[in-house]
Formats: sequence, structure tokens, C-alpha cells
Amino acid sequence: MSDEALRLAGAALPPVAEEAPAYSTDLPAGVPASCGRRRALALLLLVAMLGFAWLAVVGPVVDDLLERHERETRQLALLQRLEPLRAEAPMLRRQLDALDAELAGPELLLRAASANQAGALLQTMVRRLLDAEGLAADQFQALGAQPEGALTRVAVRIELHSTLEQLHALLRAVAAHRPLLSVGDALVAARRGDGAAAAAPLTLRLDIRALSRVVPGDG
Repeated sequence: MSDEALRLAGAALPPVAEEAPAYSTDLPAGVPASCGRRRALALLLLVAMLGFAWLAVVGPVVDDLLERHERETRQLALLQRLEPLRAEAPMLRRQLDALDAELAGPELLLRAASANQAGALLQTMVRRLLDAEGLAADQFQALGAQPEGALTRVAVRIELHSTLEQLHALLRAVAAHRPLLSVGDALVAARRGDGAAAAAPLTLRLDIRALSRVVPGDG
């Protein structure tokens, strides 16, 4: 083949493009993550750290502030309710002092060195009341002392038989007694008698109570 034929054949053939090296889109094991993945992972770690910081530091501070706000709100509401009483405070204090002085006397309260001593004093008083009305208790039981604020309530339970007239007399004596006595639980059962209704026998169960101010060393 002549040189000219070769030149024409070469001109007719398109130029051969160089083949680019083939690359796989799959990353082999051990290859680090891409920059975008690293940024996403860093962002997730940052969010997690912020969440832990909130729970550990910011959360308790916010809870404390909210609790303090609620407490101050309650105190302010209480102050608003009590403010109108400020002018009456001196008068109320004088009344309390007068009442305290009255309770310190022997007219209303039993005075004793202990609750047991107060209970024993009450038993003696009740026995005297029964003797004065010509009554005798079939059962005489000291009940447990009960605290009532700064005072102590003592009581005795009695069971006896009496007429209606004797019952009225006993209740009048209890109401007029000083120190002050009161009747708590009461049970009255009547049995029909042969005579007048006033003489019909009654079965009584009464709790007679008193308030005591325990003063150590007293008595």
C-alpha cells in the first residue's frame, strides 16, 4: 500500500479516545467516612452533649427557679390576706394574753405535773361528785390522756345505776364544777319500775372529761 493510501485510511478512521481508568463506587472496608458524614456525626455528638449539659446543669437550675417562684407567689398571696389584720394585731395579742392568764388560773384547767397526775386528780373529783349525790360507780375506768394542742385532755368512764333525779343532780354538779368538767360519750338505759317514773332505775355509762395544762414541777 502506498504512502498516500495509508494517509487516506488514517484520515477516515476516527481518533481513538484514551480510556479513563475504571473506578468503583464502593468504598472498601476501612476507608474513612466522607466529609459530609463526618460533619453529620459531629453535629449529632454536639446535640447529645448539649442535651447532657441541660440535664446535668441547666435543668436543675431552671427547676430551682420555678420552685422559688412558686414559693414566693404563695408567700405574696399569704401576705396580701394577712395585711388587713396588721392593724388588729395589738388587740388580738392583748386578747390572747388575757385568755392565757385566765387559763393559768384554777377556774378552767387542771394543773398537774404530768398527764398521769392530771388523770388521778380527775378521778378524785369525780368520786367526790358521786359521793355528794349518794351514788356509787359499778365500774370506774381511767381513759388514756389525749394531747390537744398545748393542753392535755384526761377522762374517766363510769358505769352506775341511778334514778332520773340523781342523774339530773349529777349532771348539774358536773356543769357547775371548777375546774371545768364536761360529759363526753353517754349511754342511758331505763328500766320500767313499779313506782313513779322519776324513781325508775337507770343504767348509766358516762365519760367525764377535763382539760389539763401540764406544768412540770407543779403539784
